[in-house]
Amino acid sequence: MKKWKSAAIASVEVERTGAVVRLMIQTSRPGVLIGRGGSGIEDLTRIIKRKFFANKNSVTLKVEVIEVKQADTNAMLVAQQVAEQLEKRMPFRRVLKTMLDKIESSAGVEGAKIEVSGRLGGA
Repeated sequence: MKKWKSAAIASVEVERTGAVVRLMIQTSRPGVLIGRGGSGIEDLTRIIKRKFFANKNSVTLKVEVIEVKQADTNAMLVAQQVAEQLEKRMPFRRVLKTMLDKIESSAGVEGAKIEVSGRLGGA
């Protein structure tokens, strides 16, 4: 998640069955993760195999990218957006108000609560 921060990854699930490991990545920007012609998936597969399955040649790794249609209904994606804007030094009250308006305007959301802490506003 740190390496592909711009891909807006919501969650990563690992499913193991025998010699097959399925990696299901939920993201709101699948194009960033997949890359041109699927080169991003190949790079991701190569990095994961090298890091976790270096000595095991019998393991088959399958990476699936699942698109999150409504990014405003996913708590992880909302938190990433708020953090991104705060890192860009935007006023925290405006960030929180706009995100709450955006979340509550999406269909299926009944309410939301956003909590931030730390040195906000340069205090």
